[in-house]
Amino acid sequence: MDWTPGIISAGAIVGALGRHYANQLWLTRQRSPFPLSTLVVNLTGATLMGFGVTLLQGLLLDRPDLRQLLLVGGLGAYTTFSTYIADTDYLTRAYSWRLGLLYGVGTPLAGVISFWLGRSLALCLGPLVQP
Repeated sequence: MDWTPGIISAGAIVGALGRHYANQLWLTRQRSPFPLSTLVVNLTGATLMGFGVTLLQGLLLDRPDLRQLLLVGGLGAYTTFSTYIADTDYLTRAYSWRLGLLYGVGTPLAGVISFWLGRSLALCLGPLVQP
């Protein structure tokens, strides 16, 4: 029996709750409209992803279940930004700095364009959508 979906799900529960409570903590202290809570979650997630990837590659290579639990489930639910940073690093190291740069810069630009496209499509529904 493959336990991978359950392992990832268990990590995702912890990661999603961690994101929720981190956001709540920052939002209660925040005095400006700047999305500081999202920035903090994304940067701590990227830091933890770098630490986790390095640790698992160096010490626990034979434990793919821990990788699934901590990195894919836990940090994947905490922030997909951490996975995006790890993928950018992988492309840069495994292939070329050009490919890593293309992915690293292109992803957020394409994401903003995709968001605007989705918003425009939703607004085309007219009275069903209030801007």
